[in-house]
Amino acid sequence: MAQNRHHALAREAILAALTAYTGITTADGAGDGSTLIDANLIGANDFISNKTILIGSGDGDREDSGASSFDPLTGTITVVSPFSAQIKIGTLYRVINISTVEIDVETINTKIGTNTDAAGTTTVFARLRQIVDTYLASGTQGLAVLLAEINANEAKIDIVGAIAAAIDTKTDKLAGETPVSDSVTANWQSGTGTSLETGADLVTIGAADTKYKLHSLLVNISALTNGATITVKLFMEVKGAERKVYSQNFTKGTDPDGLWIVNGTVGIHEALRVEVQSNNAADNGLAIDYDYMLETM
Repeated sequence: MAQNRHHALAREAILAALTAYTGITTADGAGDGSTLIDANLIGANDFISNKTILIGSGDGDREDSGASSFDPLTGTITVVSPFSAQIKIGTLYRVINISTVEIDVETINTKIGTNTDAAGTTTVFARLRQIVDTYLASGTQGLAVLLAEINANEAKIDIVGAIAAAIDTKTDKLAGETPVSDSVTANWQSGTGTSLETGADLVTIGAADTKYKLHSLLVNISALTNGATITVKLFMEVKGAERKVYSQNFTKGTDPDGLWIVNGTVGIHEALRVEVQSNNAADNGLAIDYDYMLETM
């Protein structure tokens, strides 16, 4: 209940911040709900047109419409879309400092104009008429000029398209590849990895001579034996020869089961192999999970 009261207070605060004027009608508006009258606004500047009128009481309570005009001689406000009922004397209303969909549509329609607008005026139809009169009136010459402009614009559009495609390619890479998750069962104590060291291969990340950003690598040793020493080792080529580039021991049951081996971006350009070793024979034949995320460079 307290949470709903806070929400109501927040809505009232927002409404108050957006309210330019609060009034009560002093006479009945038009019967079709298209006007409301407030004699207190007589002589006021027109701060109302193109704003939203929100009804706060009476038959039209909580309805809103855009103000299309205001008459300072009578205090009459006319709205774009009539309210569902006549706005009668004594009705609470607010003038809200936002435009409505009706006002926005009316503004767009005004900018577009009609097919009867004269050339040289400011509407879209007028501009189209001006283009037709200017470029097509002289027949072949006018058409040739128009075609040249179209071709020039197409060339610019092609350039923009190529730039957009290049940007798309770059931004697609930023999203990264699909994260990889899997599990490997091996003889972690008695086996031998590709490095010929004791243990077994867990996963190989990336590829030779291919640039990647490795954002994370996690290893899950929860299935292994408590008290075992688990060694995680990373191998990668350095100037053509494979080298061990990382080795760290963890104790099962003391360290977390989830080992965050790579936590942060690391650039790699050769295959990165992960090997794991346990010092406990009970870990042979058990599974180790892994999860990693790459980004193509």
